Amino acid sequence: MFVARFAPAPKVGLCPALVKAQLGTVCTLATSLSNETEAKALAQSYGAAALLDKMTLYTDMVPAIRRCHPELQIIKGSKRRSQVA
Repeated sequence: MFVARFAPAPKVGLCPALVKAQLGTVCTLATSLSNETEAKALAQSYGAAALLDKMTLYTDMVPAIRRCHPELQIIKGSKRRSQVA
């Protein structure tokens, strides 16, 4: 899993298409100070699966990761992989 902070392309020199192409096989989560329309559009242009607000990162990060990787969901009554092996 890859977590990245996004800045506008001119500041870092990476265009959204390049970043999106390089990270196309992973679930990318973006963070922002707010979930404004501009931040959402920027995160989407980079291929982010979700835009997380830094003010609610504590409660939103783990559920967002689980949405990216459904195999990480803990089903009641099931054993974790490390316990099974």
